[in-house]
Amino acid sequence: MEPKFEFLLVKPCESGKAYDLRLKRQGKIDFDKLFSMDFAFKAKSRHVAVLVFEGVDITVFPEWRFIVKTADEKKAREIASSFIERLG
Repeated sequence: MEPKFEFLLVKPCESGKAYDLRLKRQGKIDFDKLFSMDFAFKAKSRHVAVLVFEGVDITVFPEWRFIVKTADEKKAREIASSFIERLG
């Protein structure tokens, strides 16, 4: 599956165990909507949410930034793209 979104920045972090992805999109993620969805949340606040999506931990920031815990860049892009689609 090819990722459907163009990311402004993709960089490895946490010693190569995760990828930091930033989507070029106006506005911010609606965290109220996010929190009403049926994700397995590990932590949530107004400034960050940590959840499990497709078996992988994702840290979500309001400014369309995601840290996806996988060492595989292609998988990180695919998971972030699927997550963004689900958000709508």
